[in-house]
Amino acid sequence: MIPHALSNLTRGSRRLVVLANTAALAVMLLAAPSDAQVGAGLADLNAVPEATLATMPGMTPAIAKAVVGARPFGTIVEANAFLQGQKLTGEQLASLYEKAFVHVNLNTATAAEVLLIPRIARRMAHEFEEYRPWVSMAQFDKEIGKYVDATEVNRLKQYVFIPLDLNTATDDAFRTIPNLAGNMDTAFARRIHVTVEFTLPDREERRRIWARSLPATAPLASDVDLDRLAEFVDIPGGAISNAALAAAFLAASAGEPIAMATLVRAVKRELQKLGRLIPEESPT
Repeated sequence: MIPHALSNLTRGSRRLVVLANTAALAVMLLAAPSDAQVGAGLADLNAVPEATLATMPGMTPAIAKAVVGARPFGTIVEANAFLQGQKLTGEQLASLYEKAFVHVNLNTATAAEVLLIPRIARRMAHEFEEYRPWVSMAQFDKEIGKYVDATEVNRLKQYVFIPLDLNTATDDAFRTIPNLAGNMDTAFARRIHVTVEFTLPDREERRRIWARSLPATAPLASDVDLDRLAEFVDIPGGAISNAALAAAFLAASAGEPIAMATLVRAVKRELQKLGRLIPEESPT
């Protein structure tokens, strides 16, 4: 057990937080985008640990490893195409999606994405689009509740999210974001003895993370500019690492060096996963 005295340990702007219950932390990390209203209860296919993924319906250790190597998936349609390439049947995919899914953005999802939600009525693709813009889960409860009962509404909510505008969102909207300190169940919070808060890296820190994530041995195109990447958008270091890895896989599959456009594409995927707005202008 970590001594309570550690709860006051600080270093710069970061406060070290150690969770007494690491198993509970693992569950928390399976949440969907952090700046969004999210229906709870379903794992994010882009975040499930490989060992856990291997135990899910239709999966094997080899397929789980392949999925982790191919992540992140921008949409469930992307993930579905990859899994079909791994020879999962329709029945296996439906069972898998009862456990893990690439959550659907209610305001941008295509009919193809919506219809991959297991056991969903085909008309829901139209209803999801009909009531845009979605601004809250309360709106989802009201509008979709016109067509299905409360049990089905709650099941469908597990598969969707609504990005929040951090400049205009209400307190009630913020309370729907999973795993914010103020939103945790009090009984669960009592089991956490020490907490860690991480601020977003600044521009110089982001550049250093990009440099470490793209080592000198990586086959970079001549147009790659780490300074412009660092200025492009403020994202966590983990998202930078994920973007660098995704760009490397995309470039390798195309038989090309890692280009600036590929890195920007990977960053935009990370923003989508985080439920963040994607800048209209790109540094390419």
